[in-house]
Amino acid sequence: MRSMFVQVPMMSGPAGVRRVEVSVPLVPQLLDQGKYYMEPKRIDDETEKRRHRHRGPTLRSLVKLARQCDSAEQLGEQLRRRYQRQRQRAGLAPAGRGGAEAELDRLLAQD
Repeated sequence: MRSMFVQVPMMSGPAGVRRVEVSVPLVPQLLDQGKYYMEPKRIDDETEKRRHRHRGPTLRSLVKLARQCDSAEQLGEQLRRRYQRQRQRAGLAPAGRGGAEAELDRLLAQD
C-alpha cells in the first residue's frame, strides 16, 4: 500500500511543541493541497539545535546545593560560580572574572 506524509505538531513536554512526520494512506486528491507529500522530508536542523539548548537548573539540584551551603550568601556565590562556568564552557563569557565584578570586589575590600 502506498502512503504519503504530513508534518504535524506534537507536545514534547509541559510547554514544548515539536513537529513530527506522520505516514498516512495515499489519497491523490490531497497531494494537490501542498500539505501532503510523497517523499519523507528531513526535519530542519533548527529543531535539533533547540533540543540541545541549555535548561535552567532543576529544583532538585538547587535544593541539594542549598543544603550544602551554610548561608544565603554562600548559596549565591555558588550559583554565580556555576553560572560563570556554564557561560565559559559555552564560549559566551571570557575566562576569568568580569570587569564589573572585579571592580565591585575591589570596592568592597576597601571598606
